[in-house]
Parts: sequence; C-alpha cells; structure tokens
Amino acid sequence: MTVRLSIFYGFLFLSIGVFVPFWPVWLQSQDLSAGDIGLLLGSGTVLKIIGSPIIARLVDRSGARRKAIIILSLLSLAAVALFFVAEGYLALFAATVILAFFFSPLVPLSDNLTLMAAASGKVDYGRVRLWGSVAYAVAAILGGIWLQGKSEDWILWLVFGTTALIFASSLLLPKVATSAVKATSQSQMSPVPPMPILPLLRSRIFWMFLLGAGLAQGSHVMFYGFSTIHWQSVGISREVIGYLWAIGVVAEIILFAYATATMKKVDPLTLILIGAAAGVVRWALTGWTDDLTFLFVLQALHGITFGAAHLGAMYFLARAIPPGLSASAQSLYSSVSLGLIFAVAMPTAGLLYAELSGQAFYAMAIMSGLGFVIIAGLSRFWNRGELEVSQT
Repeated sequence: MTVRLSIFYGFLFLSIGVFVPFWPVWLQSQDLSAGDIGLLLGSGTVLKIIGSPIIARLVDRSGARRKAIIILSLLSLAAVALFFVAEGYLALFAATVILAFFFSPLVPLSDNLTLMAAASGKVDYGRVRLWGSVAYAVAAILGGIWLQGKSEDWILWLVFGTTALIFASSLLLPKVATSAVKATSQSQMSPVPPMPILPLLRSRIFWMFLLGAGLAQGSHVMFYGFSTIHWQSVGISREVIGYLWAIGVVAEIILFAYATATMKKVDPLTLILIGAAAGVVRWALTGWTDDLTFLFVLQALHGITFGAAHLGAMYFLARAIPPGLSASAQSLYSSVSLGLIFAVAMPTAGLLYAELSGQAFYAMAIMSGLGFVIIAGLSRFWNRGELEVSQT
C-alpha cells in the first residue's frame, strides 16, 4: 500500500512541479499579456474554491475515494488535451476552468485517502508525502534543464505526459474503507448528512483552524510569487536561486521522513504554532537582508514554515474530523486556507512588492504572526479529540 501511494504522489507532484514554474511561460507563448495570464491563473484558484467542496461532498456521500481520484485524473488528462486545440483567450480560459475544476481536488482527496490509511496503521503519511516533495524538486530542476533552448510547445507536452502518469498510477491506488479507520466511531453509526459542509461551518474550532493554518501557509505567497524576481534584482544568479529553492525542498523532505516519530511527540497544533513562529522569523529577516549566507539559512526554515505547519494541519484533520466528513474537511482546508486566502494575498503581495520591493516580506511576517495568535487561541478550545459536529 505504501509503495502504491508513494508512486501516485510522485507522479502527482511531478506534474505540479512542471506546471507551476513553466505553465506561465507556455501561456506567454500564446500571445497573452501579463494581465491575461494573471486572470487565467486566478480563475484556477477560484475554481479550486468552488469545485473541491462540491466533489468532496459527493465523495463523502459515496465513500469511493479511490474511484473519484481515478475519474478526476482521467478528466484532468482530457482537460489538458483541450489546450492542444484551444486558440484565443476565451478558448484558453474555458480549458483552464475545466482543468482547474477536475485537477484541484486531486491533492486534498489524495491526502485524505492517505491519512485514512495512516489512521488504520497501514502507512506512514509523512514517508508517503515526502515523495511528492522529491518529485516536485526533480521536476522543477530537471524540467528547467531539459527545456533550455527548446520550444515552449514542449511545456504542454510535458504537462500532458505527466498528467497521463497521474492517471496510470491512480489505477494502482489501494482501496481504504472508511469503516476500517474508526469502526467504533459514532459517526459511522449514522448516515452521512445530505450537506456535510454545513456541520463543519458551524464549528468555531474548525473555522479557527482554517484561518490560523491558512494564514501560516498564506504567508508564503510573497516567496512563491516574487522571491526569484527580487533575488535577481539584487544580483543573485539564477543558478544560485535554484539552490535557494532546492534547500527549502530538502528541508521539507527531511521533516516528512520523520513525520510519524514527530507526531508521537508533538501535538498537531503545536506543529502549526512552530511553523507560524518560524514564519515570523523567516519573512522578517528575508525582508531585512539579501546576504546569501542568511538567505540559505532562512530557506532551510521552509521545512518548518511549510512542512511543520502542513503536517500539523493534516494530523489535526485526521484526529479532529469524523470519518464521514473527512473529505469535506480536507477540501474546505484546501479551498479556504490554500485557495481563498492565497487568492486574496497574492495580488496584494504584488502591490506591496511594487511599492516596497524586498521589504514587502515584512507583511508576510505579520500574516504569519496572526496565524500564530489564532492557533494559540484554538489550542485552548480543542480537547484533542474528535469534534462534536451536529449533522442535522
């Protein structure tokens, strides 16, 4: 089971590792302006917010997580194929919306499936998830090397090929029965509610989690969007910038490798608090200095600011959410914390960077600090058990 899940994560993030750095370059080759490209990429975030909860609701009602991932992988492949024939902005916009709707739920559903397997004692979530980080790093580095000097058309072929690998590996995914996770859970003795999102949205604890964890993760938007641009502007070469990105992923991989041992000793909310606190330090110092020695040390903190906060969030969901609502909770976390907050923060980060340059990272330190405060408050209310959510 571990091997099959690891293979799927590897191909899933291999595709993402090609898409995120290089897809804007392919869009630019289609004679789109920077504004048009921004709108296209933004539409994907909006569809993530809308599509993931809808699909997760259907998955929670059916319990067929593996089947849903297979179908979504196939539909994502078909959506990528549309780009081969799409001409003009409206056609590209339509293809982008379709792809975002089907592809966005894949990561939260995969996390959900793996966490359920981990809860039943069959796999180690961290050891499985680290292969996604490895694949992402490999795709970003080797993809850039291979595409050097080649036509932008090859980017579309790479995205199509890696998406095909996602579908092929999805056929290998194991079946994980919800009943095997918490057979004695009261939530398993009652039917799944017709609208499982509503009980979660009534929970103050869940909302505090979404906002706190979302702010901790959302504080990375300046890094994702403008760190390379800023570092190039101060004279750091692209080769060195590549190493700066790589060291962060390596730190993340190390943390995921020891996730199980870590979670036995550290409370999920404590991990998010550690990640948010490290974010305050990382972003404040990134805004303060461009010294390479400092930057390499700060980049190594990515394993904490992203990795620890992500692990804490995943294990909070696994421990606090009833199995019958788990896919909905996972999708809401992805849609609100990683979708809505990113959608608002990214354009704001662009405006701040235009005015403040590297000092705009100070705003990210404030954002991470707010996340810390909210999670610290949450730790006082949550009893470390499964949430009692009304399903009526």
